[in-house]
Amino acid sequence: MYRYSIRIRDLFKDLPEHLSWLIAVFMLINVFGGFYYIKKDLLIGLIYVIAVLIGFIFHELGHRMVSRKLGCSARFTIDLFSVIVTGFIGVIQNLYLLLHATSLPLIFALPGYVLSICSFSTLSFEGAISSAGPSVNIMISIATFIMMKIFPEYSLFLKIISEVNIILALFNLIPIPPLDGHKIIRWNLIIWLLLVTISLIILMSIR
Repeated sequence: MYRYSIRIRDLFKDLPEHLSWLIAVFMLINVFGGFYYIKKDLLIGLIYVIAVLIGFIFHELGHRMVSRKLGCSARFTIDLFSVIVTGFIGVIQNLYLLLHATSLPLIFALPGYVLSICSFSTLSFEGAISSAGPSVNIMISIATFIMMKIFPEYSLFLKIISEVNIILALFNLIPIPPLDGHKIIRWNLIIWLLLVTISLIILMSIR
Protein backbone atom coordinates (compact mmCIF):
# COMPACT_ATOMS: atom_id res chain seq x y z
CA MET A 1 0.00 0.00 0.00
CA TYR A 2 1.24 3.46 -0.88
CA ARG A 3 0.73 7.08 0.18
CA TYR A 4 2.10 10.33 -1.22
CA SER A 5 1.69 12.73 1.67
CA ILE A 6 1.90 12.63 5.46
CA ARG A 7 -1.61 12.40 6.89
CA ILE A 8 -2.84 14.09 10.06
CA ARG A 9 -3.64 10.71 11.62
CA ASP A 10 -0.07 9.51 11.06
CA LEU A 11 1.10 9.60 14.66
CA PHE A 12 4.16 7.46 13.93
CA LYS A 13 5.78 9.54 11.20
CA ASP A 14 8.90 10.12 13.33
CA LEU A 15 9.23 6.49 14.44
CA PRO A 16 12.55 5.00 13.23
CA GLU A 17 12.00 2.88 10.12
CA HIS A 18 13.38 -0.32 11.66
CA LEU A 19 10.87 -0.06 14.51
CA SER A 20 8.05 0.45 12.01
CA TRP A 21 9.17 -2.74 10.24
CA LEU A 22 9.27 -4.71 13.50
CA ILE A 23 5.80 -3.58 14.59
CA ALA A 24 4.32 -4.25 11.14
CA VAL A 25 5.91 -7.71 10.94
CA PHE A 26 4.56 -8.65 14.39
CA MET A 27 1.05 -7.45 13.44
CA LEU A 28 1.18 -9.31 10.13
CA ILE A 29 2.24 -12.60 11.72
CA ASN A 30 -0.56 -12.20 14.25
CA VAL A 31 -3.28 -11.29 11.77
CA PHE A 32 -2.49 -14.34 9.63
CA GLY A 33 -2.55 -16.56 12.71
CA GLY A 34 1.13 -17.35 12.41
CA PHE A 35 1.71 -17.84 16.14
CA TYR A 36 -1.27 -20.22 16.30
CA TYR A 37 -0.02 -22.27 13.33
CA ILE A 38 3.51 -22.44 14.74
CA LYS A 39 2.12 -23.89 17.97
CA LYS A 40 -0.08 -26.33 16.06
CA ASP A 41 2.54 -27.52 13.55
CA LEU A 42 5.99 -25.98 13.96
CA LEU A 43 7.29 -26.75 10.45
CA ILE A 44 4.20 -25.71 8.47
CA GLY A 45 3.70 -22.71 10.74
CA LEU A 46 7.25 -21.48 10.23
CA ILE A 47 7.05 -22.00 6.46
CA TYR A 48 3.80 -20.06 6.31
CA VAL A 49 5.18 -17.20 8.42
CA ILE A 50 8.35 -17.03 6.31
CA ALA A 51 6.25 -16.95 3.12
CA VAL A 52 4.04 -14.13 4.40
CA LEU A 53 7.04 -12.10 5.55
CA ILE A 54 8.89 -12.57 2.26
CA GLY A 55 5.83 -11.42 0.34
CA PHE A 56 5.14 -8.41 2.55
CA ILE A 57 8.72 -7.16 3.03
CA PHE A 58 9.73 -7.43 -0.62
CA HIS A 59 6.40 -5.89 -1.70
CA GLU A 60 7.11 -2.79 0.40
CA LEU A 61 10.78 -2.70 -0.59
CA GLY A 62 9.64 -2.67 -4.22
CA HIS A 63 7.57 0.46 -3.56
CA ARG A 64 10.44 2.10 -1.70
CA MET A 65 13.10 1.29 -4.31
CA VAL A 66 11.09 2.63 -7.27
CA SER A 67 10.06 5.71 -5.29
CA ARG A 68 13.67 6.53 -4.51
CA LYS A 69 14.71 5.84 -8.11
CA LEU A 70 12.20 8.49 -9.17
CA GLY A 71 13.83 11.00 -6.83
CA CYS A 72 11.37 10.86 -3.96
CA SER A 73 12.11 10.53 -0.27
CA ALA A 74 10.68 7.18 0.79
CA ARG A 75 10.53 5.14 3.97
CA PHE A 76 8.36 2.42 5.42
CA THR A 77 6.07 3.57 8.22
CA ILE A 78 2.92 2.69 10.14
CA ASP A 79 -0.02 4.87 11.11
CA LEU A 80 -2.80 4.86 13.66
CA PHE A 81 -5.31 3.45 11.18
CA SER A 82 -2.95 0.57 10.29
CA VAL A 83 -2.41 -0.33 13.94
CA ILE A 84 -6.10 -0.20 14.87
CA VAL A 85 -7.42 -2.13 11.84
CA THR A 86 -4.69 -4.78 11.72
CA GLY A 87 -4.68 -5.20 15.50
CA PHE A 88 -8.46 -5.63 15.63
CA ILE A 89 -8.49 -8.17 12.78
CA GLY A 90 -5.62 -10.01 14.48
CA VAL A 91 -7.72 -10.42 17.63
CA ILE A 92 -10.75 -11.65 15.64
CA GLN A 93 -8.57 -14.03 13.62
CA ASN A 94 -7.00 -15.65 16.68
CA LEU A 95 -10.37 -16.03 18.44
CA TYR A 96 -11.75 -17.65 15.29
CA LEU A 97 -8.76 -19.99 15.11
CA LEU A 98 -9.21 -21.03 18.74
CA LEU A 99 -12.92 -21.72 18.25
CA HIS A 100 -12.87 -23.32 14.78
CA ALA A 101 -9.23 -24.42 14.23
CA THR A 102 -9.29 -22.75 10.82
CA SER A 103 -8.56 -19.29 9.48
CA LEU A 104 -11.12 -16.60 8.70
CA PRO A 105 -12.41 -16.93 5.12
CA LEU A 106 -11.26 -13.36 4.38
CA ILE A 107 -8.42 -11.42 5.98
CA PHE A 108 -7.82 -7.71 5.46
CA ALA A 109 -4.53 -6.35 6.78
CA LEU A 110 -2.88 -2.94 6.56
CA PRO A 111 0.35 -3.40 8.54
CA GLY A 112 2.02 -0.31 7.09
CA TYR A 113 2.97 1.49 3.91
CA VAL A 114 5.77 3.28 2.11
CA LEU A 115 5.54 6.99 2.73
CA SER A 116 6.88 8.86 -0.29
CA ILE A 117 7.44 12.59 -0.42
CA CYS A 118 8.06 13.90 -3.93
CA SER A 119 8.80 17.41 -5.16
CA PHE A 120 5.99 16.83 -7.65
CA SER A 121 3.71 13.94 -8.49
CA THR A 122 1.96 12.70 -11.59
CA LEU A 123 -0.26 9.74 -12.40
CA SER A 124 2.79 8.11 -14.02
CA PHE A 125 4.83 8.48 -10.83
CA GLU A 126 1.98 7.16 -8.72
CA GLY A 127 1.27 4.28 -11.09
CA ALA A 128 4.90 3.21 -11.41
CA ILE A 129 5.46 3.23 -7.64
CA SER A 130 2.17 1.46 -6.93
CA SER A 131 2.75 -1.26 -9.52
CA ALA A 132 6.19 -2.07 -8.11
CA GLY A 133 4.84 -3.93 -5.05
CA PRO A 134 2.51 -6.39 -6.84
CA SER A 135 5.11 -6.83 -9.60
CA VAL A 136 7.70 -7.98 -7.05
CA ASN A 137 5.21 -10.48 -5.59
CA ILE A 138 4.47 -11.80 -9.09
CA MET A 139 8.19 -12.24 -9.85
CA ILE A 140 8.77 -14.06 -6.55
CA SER A 141 5.79 -16.32 -7.24
CA ILE A 142 7.00 -17.17 -10.75
CA ALA A 143 10.56 -17.82 -9.54
CA THR A 144 9.48 -20.13 -6.71
CA PHE A 145 6.99 -21.92 -8.97
CA ILE A 146 9.80 -22.70 -11.45
CA MET A 147 12.09 -23.77 -8.60
CA MET A 148 9.33 -26.06 -7.35
CA LYS A 149 9.58 -28.02 -10.61
CA ILE A 150 13.39 -28.11 -10.49
CA PHE A 151 13.66 -29.03 -6.80
CA PRO A 152 10.63 -31.25 -6.00
CA GLU A 153 12.10 -32.17 -2.61
CA TYR A 154 11.40 -28.57 -1.52
CA SER A 155 8.03 -28.36 -3.25
CA LEU A 156 5.99 -27.79 -0.07
CA PHE A 157 8.11 -24.84 1.04
CA LEU A 158 8.30 -23.32 -2.45
CA LYS A 159 4.61 -23.83 -3.20
CA ILE A 160 3.56 -21.99 -0.05
CA ILE A 161 5.87 -19.05 -0.89
CA SER A 162 4.60 -18.96 -4.47
CA GLU A 163 0.95 -19.13 -3.46
CA VAL A 164 1.20 -16.55 -0.68
CA ASN A 165 2.98 -14.08 -2.97
CA ILE A 166 0.46 -14.36 -5.77
CA ILE A 167 -2.43 -13.97 -3.34
CA LEU A 168 -0.76 -10.84 -1.94
CA ALA A 169 -0.36 -9.52 -5.48
CA LEU A 170 -4.02 -10.12 -6.33
CA PHE A 171 -5.20 -8.62 -3.05
CA ASN A 172 -3.19 -5.44 -3.62
CA LEU A 173 -4.43 -5.22 -7.22
CA ILE A 174 -8.05 -4.84 -6.09
CA PRO A 175 -9.00 -1.43 -7.55
CA ILE A 176 -10.24 0.20 -4.37
CA PRO A 177 -8.40 2.76 -2.21
CA PRO A 178 -6.00 2.55 -0.44
CA LEU A 179 -4.80 -0.54 -2.36
CA ASP A 180 -2.28 -0.38 -5.20
CA GLY A 181 -4.83 -1.45 -7.80
CA HIS A 182 -6.77 1.80 -7.36
CA LYS A 183 -3.72 3.88 -8.32
CA ILE A 184 -2.56 1.56 -11.09
CA ILE A 185 -5.94 1.49 -12.84
CA ARG A 186 -6.12 5.30 -12.74
CA TRP A 187 -2.71 5.41 -14.39
CA ASN A 188 -2.95 2.65 -16.98
CA LEU A 189 -5.82 0.19 -17.36
CA ILE A 190 -3.80 -2.08 -19.68
CA ILE A 191 -0.99 -2.54 -17.16
CA TRP A 192 -3.53 -3.26 -14.41
CA LEU A 193 -5.27 -5.87 -16.58
CA LEU A 194 -1.92 -7.42 -17.50
CA LEU A 195 -0.84 -7.74 -13.87
CA VAL A 196 -4.20 -9.22 -12.84
CA THR A 197 -4.24 -11.67 -15.77
CA ILE A 198 -0.69 -12.89 -15.08
CA SER A 199 -1.51 -13.28 -11.38
CA LEU A 200 -4.65 -15.33 -12.07
CA ILE A 201 -2.79 -17.59 -14.52
CA ILE A 202 -0.05 -18.22 -11.95
CA LEU A 203 -2.59 -18.90 -9.18
CA MET A 204 -4.45 -21.43 -11.33
CA SER A 205 -1.16 -23.11 -12.27
CA ILE A 206 -0.09 -23.43 -8.63
CA ARG A 207 -3.41 -24.91 -7.55
